[in-house]
Amino acid sequence: GRVVASPSLPPGATIDEEGFVRANFTATGKYRPSSLSLGDSTAPHRWILQVESSVPDADVNATARQMQQILDHPRSWRGVTSGAGSGARFQLVSDPRRATLVIRLASAETVNRLCPLNTRDLWSCATGPEVLVTADRWLFATPAYVGQTLADYRAYLINHEVGHILGRDHVSCPGRGELAPVMMQQSKDLLGCTPNPWPTPP
Repeated sequence: GRVVASPSLPPGATIDEEGFVRANFTATGKYRPSSLSLGDSTAPHRWILQVESSVPDADVNATARQMQQILDHPRSWRGVTSGAGSGARFQLVSDPRRATLVIRLASAETVNRLCPLNTRDLWSCATGPEVLVTADRWLFATPAYVGQTLADYRAYLINHEVGHILGRDHVSCPGRGELAPVMMQQSKDLLGCTPNPWPTPP
């Protein structure tokens, strides 16, 4: 589906004055792990998904599969030819002891507590060997992506946060009408740039 300005909201959810959906999921600190093995078994980056128990109806393995497809995409980091993280390949593993990276899909409150910076209960972050994805953004995207597909926003979200894990810093919009670099904070504002979810533009 496409990102819409006024999505149909689950019970208990609200839209704030900036147009962001806040699902108000409870911070439980309990997680459901993925149990799939997918991707290149020789990939140097091995990861597992943990979904907080309060995130409703999240099929953990289906979500992990979707994230792995993003990481496997030829326009993802594996297609980048220079700089930090270029050519990066990822494998989803079923054994948490083998994982070098954990992606957590969690309530805004949990993400804010675990992130080193104040996320305003809105944003996601990368810290240490973890990517912390706010479930509100994964489910409802942001006002900046209205009119784009939710799949594109999810690709942006994963590529951006994994980019930090790979050593990439934030960059700005290069100019009005240009493609937004994936390490630009597109969730907040496109600043005249065109949405772009991929490290390797077309």
